[in-house]
Amino acid sequence: MRFRIVALARPRRCDVLGNTHGRLVVWWYGGIESRRRSDSVPKIVVFCRVLNDDGTLGDFARRSVGLPFLGLLRIGSIWEDGECLGVLEMPAKTKTFDVSFAPDGWRFASFADADASRRPPPFRKEAYPLHFERDRSWMLDFRLARGKNLLIPCLEFYSRCYGRSGEVRRVLATYPWDQAEPRLYAPLPEPTPRDSWVVRLNKNVQAADLVFLAHVRYDAHARAMARSIYAQCERGFSNRADHIYLQVRPWFTAAAQIAVDGVQVSESTFLGLRICGGSEPQGQPIHRVVDRDESDDAEPDDSWQNDTGRSTRVLKRPPDVIDVTDSEEPDRKGATIEVYEDAYEVLGPPRRVINRRTATGRRTRYVRSGATATTDIASEGTSKFSMGEPHGTNKNVGTAVSRSRDEMESEGILRDMWKALRYLSEAHQAVIQSVEWFTFNDGFKSTIEPRLIGLQPYDDDDDGRKAPIRTWVYFEPFHKVPRGLLVVRVVAGAKVVFIVEVQRRSHEKSPNRREKKRALGQEKEYVEETYQGLVFTLEQDASLELWLRDLGLQIREAKGIMKKIRPPESVQMFTFNHATAVDEVCCCEAAARNALSKAGVHL
Repeated sequence: MRFRIVALARPRRCDVLGNTHGRLVVWWYGGIESRRRSDSVPKIVVFCRVLNDDGTLGDFARRSVGLPFLGLLRIGSIWEDGECLGVLEMPAKTKTFDVSFAPDGWRFASFADADASRRPPPFRKEAYPLHFERDRSWMLDFRLARGKNLLIPCLEFYSRCYGRSGEVRRVLATYPWDQAEPRLYAPLPEPTPRDSWVVRLNKNVQAADLVFLAHVRYDAHARAMARSIYAQCERGFSNRADHIYLQVRPWFTAAAQIAVDGVQVSESTFLGLRICGGSEPQGQPIHRVVDRDESDDAEPDDSWQNDTGRSTRVLKRPPDVIDVTDSEEPDRKGATIEVYEDAYEVLGPPRRVINRRTATGRRTRYVRSGATATTDIASEGTSKFSMGEPHGTNKNVGTAVSRSRDEMESEGILRDMWKALRYLSEAHQAVIQSVEWFTFNDGFKSTIEPRLIGLQPYDDDDDGRKAPIRTWVYFEPFHKVPRGLLVVRVVAGAKVVFIVEVQRRSHEKSPNRREKKRALGQEKEYVEETYQGLVFTLEQDASLELWLRDLGLQIREAKGIMKKIRPPESVQMFTFNHATAVDEVCCCEAAARNALSKAGVHL
């Protein structure tokens, strides 16, 4: 069996795989170790394989690591002396499967159980060899159409699908529910409306955990699945078992999609070793209460009272290489840093989430080199970060919060903005009454596919125009296809807001010197031109069509640089950037919110 090695864009350090004396590949997950009850990080056995100099795989090696670190120590990741150097590219490219999470759509499977029951093993060991012939680690065995099946290790499912942060997987396996609940949820500002799903997450729990934790709070089945994790650990401790092999069940019972990397171990069986994405259960909207920065121009929702903020601390300058450890617990007043795991793609429609902001203490975010640290001031002497429970002081160990980014496929800024505005209108129906696109020929329409207003090219005999300006007007210069403008009208109560985006060309991304070496044999990456968007409101007697025709002329003259636009007195106009946010539900959600807030529409 041969694998292709893919280098990482930026090395990642994790002290739990230090002193490897060579390169190790994470190969399989074992059981949770029995531990002292004072430990705040359950330990789990991880089986690795030696990666020889010639690229072949050698002997097995066993390591004991903290359970929250599974999001970093993913199957196929390559480590040497505490540094992740790359990842094995699985023989089978990412596949998406239609599965059923209903009780009759899956079962548990393991080699030990198959041997004890005298049934055929889950797959041939030659296809993906394991350390033990009678391996006791459980897998989810999903029944697919036409007699096929999909196998996923239970701990991979737990790590990627029971929320998407290390804190959730740590808390559920460490504490009984009466102690776990206050670590996952923060108190609500006031009693919630009946039959509404309202959630306020605790400080180390991430926005990507919201859908799972909302179901755990309000759905009896999801809550039972979440509580079963600690129950299995506690039962194993009581029976003095050396290791606990978790059976992790799907926490909702509907049809679902799941995307995995892995190995085709037989004609009918696919072994999914790395979950890349999955679908979310649909249902009633989830109301998420979030702490709002005092500097935010948005008004807090009238339906929530003010809440006192929690004080956390910021690392002034996060280190270039984040050293994460499970051998020490973080200081009580140490710095906090976010460590990003592999991205997770939400398949299908995302769950509808309504953010309700409550005015709290100031919250600052500092982003650098893939790490985010949060608020106030902390010492730059912090040398390590741990995912355990804060304990003691002066160890120079900060708190590491791991999470996976939700990966959203962009369809270009124009379509992303249109889809984001439509999403916001659905999520905030009490505020936004309509979202429509506009052209001179069609008027206002709300169809799914928007149309654009074409810019007017310069006349052929207009020799006074420089060639770059004349060429810029065209989206496809060779075929003389003009650029378009997307014009969207948003009606929000008494406010009528217009948003304008210019059509962008895409071009191949130019790699830097380091990326050029890695780019050999890889797919090319493309990026769009970067332009600001425009948002404006009109006085009641102003003509929209006259202003849009003048705007088109100014945009082509300014080559899309929106700050050069000069509106008449009857138009109140602002420019906005297309910044992203870690809690976006869809591409350009943050940019759409930003545009609307500049025009006085606060969501």
